[in-house]
Amino acid sequence: NSAGYFAGEGMDYIDLFIGQEGTLSIIAEAQLSLSTMPYKIFSSFVFFKNTLDAWSFAAEARCSSALSIEYFDVNALKLLKSKSSNVPPEAIGAIFFEQELTERGEESIVDGWLKTISKHNASLDDTWVAMTPEKCEEFNQFRYSIPESINDIVRHTGMPRLSTDIAVPEERLLEMMNFYVDTLTACGIEHVIFGHIGECHLHVNLLPKNEIEHKRSGDICLAFIKKGVSLGGTVSAEHGIGKTRREYLEEMYGRQGIIEMARIKKALDPNWILGLDNIFPKEILSMTDSA
Repeated sequence: NSAGYFAGEGMDYIDLFIGQEGTLSIIAEAQLSLSTMPYKIFSSFVFFKNTLDAWSFAAEARCSSALSIEYFDVNALKLLKSKSSNVPPEAIGAIFFEQELTERGEESIVDGWLKTISKHNASLDDTWVAMTPEKCEEFNQFRYSIPESINDIVRHTGMPRLSTDIAVPEERLLEMMNFYVDTLTACGIEHVIFGHIGECHLHVNLLPKNEIEHKRSGDICLAFIKKGVSLGGTVSAEHGIGKTRREYLEEMYGRQGIIEMARIKKALDPNWILGLDNIFPKEILSMTDSA
């Protein structure tokens, strides 16, 4: 959750300042610790002919010790196919995952994943596997090509994309995914769904071609926000609120919740110096005295 100021029992200043987006302070110094490099990373692209198989594979993978689990819908795969002719032509969904290996358990871990892949109706012959640092980096560059391709489409059409950053509880993810698919299929606007399905956190990108589609895309994104919130989710799982998602934050907390956040800012930044208009509009600050 990176949606506004955190508040909860037992919280401390770190909890508050992590999500403040420059509105409460300037962080001048931070002390970091580094994790030990793993012995080896095993990563894989698994391709599916059925969307539900991809989702069920991701659900089982979520119970493992995977480092990351990423999803690519059929439109994301179309973008990937332009980068590689090796993407199976019949695939309509894919999961990318990474798993840390240990020297003793390497073989059994890999065998376990291969059994899980087969269990969810994916072909091992069409599954890509990387077990060297060089191949893992190649896979990472391949997955990162999706946002680059989306940016190319935006430059070509001249219309800005609209995207979401919603995460929902694990037990509500399937409902949210079906809502995405049903809504986007009905609207007919070009779109791409990809992202962190292991954290129940997908990025939906709408790519309108004209002003009419752009307005409809805004309405669709708001419908996604309301659905996500109704399922107990967050409007921003990783990218924060900034100045563009303020409307979404109010859907999550209500006007009174936003005013309470503004009170915190006013207490720590009484002269309204830092990060104005981030998280909530500066006009909200003037409401804190009377609210």
